[in-house]
Amino acid sequence: MRDTITYRKMLKNIVSLILFLGVTQLYAQKTIYFKTLNEKSIVVKLNNDPGVFPFDEIPNPFEIGLPKNSKLDFVLPNDSLQVVLKEKITISIYRQEKRDTIKLHFNPVDIVTFDPAFKNKHDGKVNIDIPEVYELMNVLIAITPTGIADKNLIYTSSDYYKSVLSYFTSYKTEKAVLVIDTLLKNDNYYNLKMDSYSFLFNDNDEIVPHPNYHVINWSNINSISPTLLKEMNEFARKSNFRTFYTNNREVYKEQIRFYKKDVDFGRMVSWLSLNFPTTKYNYYNVLFSPLVYGNQSTQHFEDNGFKEAQLHVNFPYYNQEQAKTMRKSYKLFRGNILFTELNHNFINPEAEKYATKIKSILTDLSKWEETGKAAQLGYPSPMACFDEYMNWGLVSLYLSDYSDPKDLPVIIENLNSYMTNYRGFTKFTAFNEYLLSLYKSKKSKTTVADLYPQIINWFEKNNN
Repeated sequence: MRDTITYRKMLKNIVSLILFLGVTQLYAQKTIYFKTLNEKSIVVKLNNDPGVFPFDEIPNPFEIGLPKNSKLDFVLPNDSLQVVLKEKITISIYRQEKRDTIKLHFNPVDIVTFDPAFKNKHDGKVNIDIPEVYELMNVLIAITPTGIADKNLIYTSSDYYKSVLSYFTSYKTEKAVLVIDTLLKNDNYYNLKMDSYSFLFNDNDEIVPHPNYHVINWSNINSISPTLLKEMNEFARKSNFRTFYTNNREVYKEQIRFYKKDVDFGRMVSWLSLNFPTTKYNYYNVLFSPLVYGNQSTQHFEDNGFKEAQLHVNFPYYNQEQAKTMRKSYKLFRGNILFTELNHNFINPEAEKYATKIKSILTDLSKWEETGKAAQLGYPSPMACFDEYMNWGLVSLYLSDYSDPKDLPVIIENLNSYMTNYRGFTKFTAFNEYLLSLYKSKKSKTTVADLYPQIINWFEKNNN
């Protein structure tokens, strides 16, 4: 899962995109000049998270997208500048001659457009889909040298993967494949995959921008440049991708059916909505590919009074060993891939209400995360750590309500071992036991959100 991204990583990603693809077209808005007095580097903080960046390593100009309410600080030895953003913004940073001045150019950005027609069509709905351009991007990733070499990126054990290699390997030297491989090497997997949903095929078999989605990744800059879009169109045309997609519709339909019926996504939404009553979404949009392996993410969007929770997941392929031990509850357990992304759209906003206390408690993450494992590498902030404990704790609560009672002990043992031993959340087993006990003993109308003060107190008592 990666629903958040640190500023340091985001800066690295966007720098690599700009170096390779060029700067997006800008629109004139407010400009600020900041004197630097010939400094060689500058400290930049996003919401107090600092990074030191040498001027010579930053492209000129450099563009970065930031969400609403971000606080951006530029700090020099004898001066500083703070900007608090009141809207979604793209900032273009220009170094003037002799490093004497930085010019900051602010550009409002439309991430999504939820017009009345879109709202009427999607309000109160759930969409689960393998979109066409989205699948094209996953095919392109799968046949890159990086996609072939990285065993954690693409699911390679399916018949579908074999059919992808058989059909597309002869096109692996096309320009689109080479460009995407370069971007993958610069850690742009999530950007590329997610942003591919902001495009669709028109009636002339051309890939064009989506009328409602403009940027999907966590910045305000779409990672698919006009040049890359042209190359994707060429690849789709030469390879007859749309024919391949049409010929595999039954594969897609069966996997979509599994998520709708066997996993029961609607029940997940109902359970979370009941337990987090102040968090509401108009539309749930689940996007996945048969090719994705273990790489989930989530985004949420709001425009024109309409809120969407968007999930990017993989398909939970059958595991014979787990099926043997979890018996009647195995289909439910396979839904964890979806539930753990949906979760974040509820638990993250709830945790923000207690952010000050959570940050004060979890200042030393070495007490909660094992060095060198996924916990420490992927959740480097107090809020991210807390939310991931809650994320999988809620899996236990949800499964305790709906799994077969005979299967539950095995399921809980599996979750505890996975989170504690494999992922490195060192106190998860103790936390999970506490959370299950708290949940089972709560009053009937008490929600999980109501329990947050007690949960946070547990973290405080066990912060040793």
